[in-house]
Amino acid sequence: MILEDLIKYIPEVNKNYYEDIIILLKVILKLNLKENVMNFEDNEKGFSWTSEEFVNKIGNDEAVLNCGHSGASFALCLRVCQKTLKKYEDNKE
Repeated sequence: MILEDLIKYIPEVNKNYYEDIIILLKVILKLNLKENVMNFEDNEKGFSWTSEEFVNKIGNDEAVLNCGHSGASFALCLRVCQKTLKKYEDNKE
């Protein structure tokens, strides 16, 4: 899977979030965490409050840190990445 394949599945979001989602998708692919993000289902804590190590790995990547996210906006972008990855997988089959 390459980033160019995923881009067409990103839902409509504002321009700033779109650019950040691209950055997060790059990091997710670079760290080989696609399955982790896609299959994450912690409905009580969500991406904001989870103790899952893979979320910390993504959030601590230099490219993501340079985005300047709050915890909430980071979690929101991860949720959009999750939906994008799932849409890609659903349409690939």
